[in-house]
Amino acid sequence: QRSSVTRVCEDFLTKRLQPGSLVRISGLASDYRLGGLEEECKEMALSRFQEVAATEELLLWDCSKLLAALSDDRLVVSGEEEVWEAALAWLKGGGQGGRWQHMEQILATVRYGLMDYGYFQERVRGQGPLEVKENLAVQDLLQQADNYLAVMSRPTRQLADELIKTHGSTPHFAMPRLPQTFLFTIGGCRSATGAPSSSVEVYDSNSNHWSGDKLELPVGLDDCTAQAVVEKIYTSGGESVDPRTQRSVD
Repeated sequence: QRSSVTRVCEDFLTKRLQPGSLVRISGLASDYRLGGLEEECKEMALSRFQEVAATEELLLWDCSKLLAALSDDRLVVSGEEEVWEAALAWLKGGGQGGRWQHMEQILATVRYGLMDYGYFQERVRGQGPLEVKENLAVQDLLQQADNYLAVMSRPTRQLADELIKTHGSTPHFAMPRLPQTFLFTIGGCRSATGAPSSSVEVYDSNSNHWSGDKLELPVGLDDCTAQAVVEKIYTSGGESVDPRTQRSVD
């Protein structure tokens, strides 16, 4: 059984757990088998990853624990660009030689398909470290992600069908993280012209991030109603430049 002193110490550390001390306290929790504290550290690593990555704690992370955090669908980030930057910082931060022996594992956790295509081309493919450019396995992964992002930036039915043939379903490097809540805004009026809008925007409550550059209605639609059913959202009615839309369900 655990002593009362151990319980008091665990409670003390749990209450004072902060991103700036997370990794060191996590190490203590592992060494002394403080299961409750270790679980609290794991949850904070996921929910406050941006804060942890902005401190020196990032460089103290054990490879296995960093892999677990970056691989987790619940990791809260405003964009995968942050995951790439944190992964590179950790790989470079292991002393004179870095930690490049872990490169394939670490970089395979990044969801490249969720990145801005311009950032991917410039920072990942264009300005990536020499170690990344010389690793064939990583380059193969990045080429697949490049092909995927190129299609998603200007999707057509033919290109989409080719992606499906290649991957079968959404590849792991494009799988979204899992927010607690999505908020969709669908259609509406353009502020400049008052014309019905075709935009669809999505708010991720965990990362406090809006996205919508890849989503669009077939036609502009204002004052419609929408309902989520299983894994689909249906719109009905509304006003559009296409009069047929006013009585349709899409």
